[in-house]
Amino acid sequence: MRTLLALLLVSGLLVSGAHAGTAVGNPTGFTLDTAPGAGLSFDSAVAEVESIVVTDRKGVIWTLPVDAPFDLLGGTRVEVPLADAAQVRVVFSGPLVYSGEGPEDTRFTLALTVPSVDLAIVAPPGELPDAVLRLGAPDWATATMLGLGAGRADVGAGDLLHDTLADALAGGAALYADEDGDGRCGDEEDTDDDDIDDDIDLDDDASGCDGTPLGTAVR
Repeated sequence: MRTLLALLLVSGLLVSGAHAGTAVGNPTGFTLDTAPGAGLSFDSAVAEVESIVVTDRKGVIWTLPVDAPFDLLGGTRVEVPLADAAQVRVVFSGPLVYSGEGPEDTRFTLALTVPSVDLAIVAPPGELPDAVLRLGAPDWATATMLGLGAGRADVGAGDLLHDTLADALAGGAALYADEDGDGRCGDEEDTDDDDIDDDIDLDDDASGCDGTPLGTAVR
């Protein structure tokens, strides 16, 4: 699993807003994953993450500049100061781009503009475990919705389905404990990076994100 080196957390971050300080406590491992779609298998999903903004329970705001591509299938990890966090915002600098396969070898691409995903932390105060931010809820996109029975589907800005899919990703997002440390919500217990299959079939969801979330989307 790729790790973004965020050693700025040790010495403190450039802070925006009215309150400033130095990050304390152990940073939390943080990855992004995507909920399964019905009849869809995603083989690629990526987005440019501009920054991750954390507001703690005292109103202190920490801004972690990222400016790097994130694998939206759980392949990219960054360390984030989530101790006593009240809110988390992930800011994207470009579209979330998915590609994959539907029934009968049909293909699809989705380029969805989601400026940010905002979460309210509902876990008790204190340090949080390593966590997965899952985008969307199960079946946020379906083969029927994309019209894959008629052939290839491509959805981008300006298309009728764009806002529906983008809103489903952001509005259905939730933060879950990464109990097995694999950086994604599936039930596979991969510990060797070389053994992780990059072609993840999200239609067969035995999600590890069925428990109580650490944080839920703010609409």
